[in-house]
Amino acid sequence: MKIVLFALLAAAVGTSSKVDAAPNACKPRLAGETVVYCGAATARLSVFPGFVFRNGSCRRSIVSGVPQLTVQLGVRTQSARTNSGRAYFGLSISGQPAHPTGGGVIAYSKSRRWGGVGVGFHGSANAGTFVASGVNGSSGHATGSFHC
Repeated sequence: MKIVLFALLAAAVGTSSKVDAAPNACKPRLAGETVVYCGAATARLSVFPGFVFRNGSCRRSIVSGVPQLTVQLGVRTQSARTNSGRAYFGLSISGQPAHPTGGGVIAYSKSRRWGGVGVGFHGSANAGTFVASGVNGSSGHATGSFHC
């Protein structure tokens, strides 16, 4: 599946005609210029072995007629390089989960950043596994999983 890393951002800010938050979703809060996500969703990414991203939710929406799944966990700051040392995980999947057309992941742990474009996905809008190829300074492939 070919995608643009910033599909995550497009899904978050794009024109949405329908939004369906998962049952465990809650509303993120803004603390200054920092977004604090909440909820019971979790995720893992192989480039951060043993680390579990927590405190987030999954959101399903329709953006320009295309189904989107967005998973956001942790805290997102304005620091694109290190995320101010805070943990964050963001995953976007475009298209139906059974046949995605794109997606991307960006994650931070202990001031390290990894971002990639999706090359494989297996699962549903509630849980799944994925493979991503590093872009924009992130190298190699990563595997990951999420659970809403």
